[in-house]
Amino acid sequence: MCIRSYNMWSLLWFFILLPKGIEAQVTSQELLKTAGENVTLDCPQLEDSDQFNSIIWYKNLTPFIKIGKNQHVEYTPSSLAQKVTVTKSHQIILTSLEFVDSGVYICQMYVLKDLNWEPRKTSHNLLVKDVPSAPGKPVVKNVKSRQAEITWLPASPNNSPVLYYNVSIRECETSNTRNEATWNNSTMITVQGLLPYTCYIATVAAISVVGQGMSSEASNQFVT
Repeated sequence: MCIRSYNMWSLLWFFILLPKGIEAQVTSQELLKTAGENVTLDCPQLEDSDQFNSIIWYKNLTPFIKIGKNQHVEYTPSSLAQKVTVTKSHQIILTSLEFVDSGVYICQMYVLKDLNWEPRKTSHNLLVKDVPSAPGKPVVKNVKSRQAEITWLPASPNNSPVLYYNVSIRECETSNTRNEATWNNSTMITVQGLLPYTCYIATVAAISVVGQGMSSEASNQFVT
């Protein structure tokens, strides 16, 4: 296939040529995928005798791929060509899925029937489950000789609810680290068993069924 940059103005002709009162034939599906997987999204099926104008793929109502009758493929932006593959049957294959790939994908085409351009489309509601985002920077308070209370802003779940948080407490002067789990999605924990007169730093990471997300920014140093 030939790949080139995408001209948005070419879309206008589809709406000019479409007679009023004609509604698109629509098929819809919902897809739930996990980050790192691939997914194939279908276009409406065409008969060998069907005449069609250009085919447009949309994500969340924004056009991002145009396929011409001569199989020329235009991407917006052009960098999408590294992530999205267009098949001969006008399907798209999204590789190495991430949370940001979630959205509603629509394949829209116009088929010539009885001298009218008949719209057809498929709609795919894609949800990608990813690891949670990093929680907010931990705040340490109520510090005592052997314990401290640590709180943080919750992580964004990214379509996979947070099961619990892992809190890492590291001594400032050494690499000695201990880990404490909340065992629920609470955003507060009281860490006990600390050493008196010792400097510590805390970080937090969220865990879901997909895995553990990135760690938060480190807390300010605190001394017991």
